[in-house]
Amino acid sequence: MKRNIVLLAGMPRAGTSWVYHLISALWQAAGGDDALDLRRRYHLERWMSPGDALIRPVLPDLGFVLLPWVCGHSFVVKTHGWPTNYPRRLVSRRLFFGLMNTGRMKVVGLYRDPRDALLSAWEYGKHGHPKSMAARAFRRSVPDIPSGIPWMLGRVRDAVRWRQHPLILTLRYEDLRYDFATQIDRLLAFLDLHLAPEVVQSVLASYQPGKPSGGMHFNKGVTGRFRDVLTPEEIALCNRAFGPYLPLLGYEE
Repeated sequence: MKRNIVLLAGMPRAGTSWVYHLISALWQAAGGDDALDLRRRYHLERWMSPGDALIRPVLPDLGFVLLPWVCGHSFVVKTHGWPTNYPRRLVSRRLFFGLMNTGRMKVVGLYRDPRDALLSAWEYGKHGHPKSMAARAFRRSVPDIPSGIPWMLGRVRDAVRWRQHPLILTLRYEDLRYDFATQIDRLLAFLDLHLAPEVVQSVLASYQPGKPSGGMHFNKGVTGRFRDVLTPEEIALCNRAFGPYLPLLGYEE
């Protein structure tokens, strides 16, 4: 296989852990490396998270993460950030887009209806373990639905950038849940993975929507749940903030 990095750029609470492990399993089935193994071998604990290889797509983090690639490895990582979120890091942006424009890095964007994602972030922060770093982060970003809207608005704008970029494959959480086979075909074609059908089916057996898999939250995700949980006032606030972007992402108010 070609020596590439695959980056999953995902909206928080859009099934990124699910899709990361799915892409990584397909990539390894085609002969790629396990990023979490490389994390240990190259001492990247400070720059890459355990569990789902979360990175920041800017220097110095990106430089350290590139070390295994420079040494000949090909692997999958994920991020919740985007280079344009770091306006003063011009060199970082040039490196990132240089890798992508030359085909050395393939980027997959993943997003979800922001109203469901916002609700999920608020609930995770509210009910998550007190010592969980992710739960603490969501409690800060989304202490309540109205206060969390500006934070989610930034993630929505990122998703629009992914969808509009010609070199990025974008996937919607809802399409993966309800049209899984079609989205997998799109993913395999984008990644240029030529696996035997029986190998693909063997990998996908562990990642079918709704199938319990290690406690990842995707197996209980429900689309459109915000309509049943949020108040009419909260829905109106979300629609006012996200309204200009919803049609660009394929959603209705």
